[in-house]
Amino acid sequence: MRRNRIVSIVIVLGVIATTLQAQPYFPVKINKKWGLIDASGQVVLKPGYDAIGDFKNFGYAVMQRQGKIGLLNREGKEIIPPRYEDIKVLDSTLIAVMDLGEWMVINLHGQIVLNKGYTRVQVWDGEYLAFLQNKKWGIVNKYGLVIAEPRYDEVYREDAFFVTRRGDLLGLLSATGVEILANTAAEIKILSDTLFFYRVGRQWGAVDHYGGPLIPPKYDSYKKISDQFIKLVADNTFYIYSINCGSIVTHGEYDDYYPFSKKYVITKRKRQLGLIDWCGKELLTCQYNEIQPYEGSLFRVNFKGRWGVVSVEGQPLIPFEYDYIAPLRNKICIVKKDGLFGVANIQGKEVVAPRYNRIVLENNQAKAYTNKPDKPGEEILTLFSFDDQGQVKDNSSSDKHFQITIGGKKNTSESGASDNNFVLDKFEWFYSPAMDRWGLRKLEDGAIQIEPKFHFIQVEPRLGFTLVGIEKTGKYEFERSTFRFDMIYGLVNNEVGALVTEVDFWDIRFDDYYNGFPVARCIFSNGRHGLIDRIGRIVKRDYAFIGEFHNGLARMSLQGKLSGSLKNKGSLGKLSDYLANHLCAGYLVDYTQYDQLFSSDASLVCEGCQWGYIDTSAAIVIQPQYIPMPPILPIMWGLLPATKSGA
Repeated sequence: MRRNRIVSIVIVLGVIATTLQAQPYFPVKINKKWGLIDASGQVVLKPGYDAIGDFKNFGYAVMQRQGKIGLLNREGKEIIPPRYEDIKVLDSTLIAVMDLGEWMVINLHGQIVLNKGYTRVQVWDGEYLAFLQNKKWGIVNKYGLVIAEPRYDEVYREDAFFVTRRGDLLGLLSATGVEILANTAAEIKILSDTLFFYRVGRQWGAVDHYGGPLIPPKYDSYKKISDQFIKLVADNTFYIYSINCGSIVTHGEYDDYYPFSKKYVITKRKRQLGLIDWCGKELLTCQYNEIQPYEGSLFRVNFKGRWGVVSVEGQPLIPFEYDYIAPLRNKICIVKKDGLFGVANIQGKEVVAPRYNRIVLENNQAKAYTNKPDKPGEEILTLFSFDDQGQVKDNSSSDKHFQITIGGKKNTSESGASDNNFVLDKFEWFYSPAMDRWGLRKLEDGAIQIEPKFHFIQVEPRLGFTLVGIEKTGKYEFERSTFRFDMIYGLVNNEVGALVTEVDFWDIRFDDYYNGFPVARCIFSNGRHGLIDRIGRIVKRDYAFIGEFHNGLARMSLQGKLSGSLKNKGSLGKLSDYLANHLCAGYLVDYTQYDQLFSSDASLVCEGCQWGYIDTSAAIVIQPQYIPMPPILPIMWGLLPATKSGA
């Protein structure tokens, strides 16, 4: 989440051409009066003004008559009559006008949106105006409705809400001005439209969108482990807050928690795993080495090294006698026993005895292969067919290995835990309580694909990646304040089940992929920036900074170093926003008064940077050469001035 800011947007060449085509009229002076002519020289607005300026922002032109100033639109119509001493166009529908030496803001109908008496004004997305009056900030909307009286030292917009500051303390307002949180917090985090975390001192709590208390401010930290569950930590004790139930549903009885599905959370006690539902009801006691989805309220579990299937009451459906049980596919699943493979159905019945060297499931069929003892490398294929309940219909054998092509779309079962992203097409992620790490195994035979070595995983099915993390502490110094980062990340390809990047990132901006770009911005564990493509290749590295893409371009600098400053000169935004948007958030190492002030108020700056532009194909379109930092977009494609002014 980032603050809304007033952005000075400059225009590329193609936009300029479009604007000229849409602007058929031009100011002309005839007999000491100004009017408008079209491109053919015909008068379209009879000269009657003392002056007419060029058509600029939003297609408006300032004009003057009898010493008063007004506004024309691109068709030459008066949208603001000439009755004011000065005019500033704030937005397409909001105009600041000076009357009797004081500024006020009106709309195109002449209605007052912000009355006289303010000294500064900011417009946010054409919807809201923040104004400074008597050294305090307030907010009105575009209709002139007061959202917040001017009583704050600072206000800024964050998503659909307003963060306020009085002294060193933050508060939160809704879009209509309802106070969600009074100015009591040192930090505020918006998790959703109905859940807001806030920090008082070093303790975290949460309120709802009415300001009602949900979590008292007594927790050292919090972590969102899924869209439905948040892990809270207090005095090295772990708790779970359920968003669906709206309450803390555990009371420190478990050692840790891990995501499982929308409805369930894995619990851990003494390196054994259990399961609770979203209101904290214990479904499986902590006695298993592993828990995986099976069907509905049934689960594949590993108990003392053997696999079985149990219900939510812990009653076994399939006894604990298998080396491995794979996920269901069309009401059937592969089972492995003593190194050989068979098939079980959804009712838990073993319908194909485990005596085959390998089995492949396709739709409602199983191809079971047995090695020929007298002919190494050759196999006997037995083909089994199953009905809709997973019962065997018939089978046939062939002495020659051959491939059967079966038409139609491959169908996998929809289980009650189908929202569990840990089961991929060919692999499944599993948590090993003995190693306290995540690993990856093959579905076809349960063999380990990647040994448990990751402290964190986040499956991105649409991208075909899994984000994996390993705990490793790194530090970066902004000015003289040091921040700590406790995790490094990499990417595993979900199709091949292998790491395709080094585990060396503090951040990967998946939003760039989701926005359709062929590359995503990344930040390495040394604080340098780069770009990574959709197959995990690093296409750019060792940049000081790469900003957000706007119209396919991003500001960048190869040389220099990111730092922070309490001055706004050369600001790239708030340092706190930059750090909060990392996958691995940065935390202060020291909590001196200066460090805390710096952490909350400093701007992100780039020392010794020379600026250019890079596009979403990772091509440098304008070489780094401009000092100071240029605007978000260059003025024209390839037509920036040769000097290093950058403006």
